[in-house]
Amino acid sequence: HEKLKDEVQRMLLMDVASSIQLQDKLRLIDSIQRLGVAYRFKNEIQHIMHQLHQHLNYNTDGAFTDLYSSAVLFRLMRGYGFNISS
Repeated sequence: HEKLKDEVQRMLLMDVASSIQLQDKLRLIDSIQRLGVAYRFKNEIQHIMHQLHQHLNYNTDGAFTDLYSSAVLFRLMRGYGFNISS
């Protein structure tokens, strides 16, 4: 149980080098929420969402070109209290 928690925490805290990895991290957060264990990673997820919000404010490079990733991004950002335009 603790080993799995540590592994998920490691995955959340890995540096993101590309938009593909960013999409994977959003899908991981989405899965963690759907499993009902996001409360165990609240600080890590909040940190990621804050970094992502800053990235989106300064970079409009179209990192999320598919509808699913855009929808997950929108839902997660709004769910964590960040303003993001529709």
